[in-house]
Amino acid sequence: MVFDGFGTLFDLESATPAFEAVVPGRGREILYWWRERQLAYTRQCVLTRRYRNLWTLMEQALEDACRHFQVVMTPQVRQELCSQYLTLETFPEVRQILGFLRSRYQLILLSHGTQAMLDAVLEHNQLVPLLDAALSVDAVRAYKPDLQAYELITQKVDLPVHEFGYTGVNPMDIAGARAFGMKTIWLHPHAPENRLMGLIADVRIRNLQELVS
Repeated sequence: MVFDGFGTLFDLESATPAFEAVVPGRGREILYWWRERQLAYTRQCVLTRRYRNLWTLMEQALEDACRHFQVVMTPQVRQELCSQYLTLETFPEVRQILGFLRSRYQLILLSHGTQAMLDAVLEHNQLVPLLDAALSVDAVRAYKPDLQAYELITQKVDLPVHEFGYTGVNPMDIAGARAFGMKTIWLHPHAPENRLMGLIADVRIRNLQELVS
């Protein structure tokens, strides 16, 4: 089983206090605007075939957020906020779910984060023993849904592609996984009805607990 990282296992909301401390009353809004800007930059990298690693995109996106919200931050403060990604907390059920699934499957993390980012956040949450591999797309310089990103998985585990299941929150990432040949699970808290999702996801779940229920 393959999992996306940020937003799937790691909760972006856990960085809210740090942003609120810098911009009281607007921290959460800025945090989510920043995240959307990062995703827009990764899509731009896919379309233009000009790769820049996620940390670089995070820095640029935070500069954009400061201009957009007319907030002044020193370079040191911006670095401290970017570093929140290294200490994001997992969603409450993650450790239990991974522990249960590990007895049945090989578990792989495939993330846009750099390897240093993944190593740090996994160590912070003591998840390293629960995963068979943590793979960064930085190794192939290609973001999901570029199919090169998913090739990292089959290079790591010698199984037919249809024996992999990919779980994530981003529909574009899921679409790429399905195009690559994997079974796909769309994680969405509200699981909205969308007739196009039938073309992308084999299964829709509202939370990770549904993977084992």
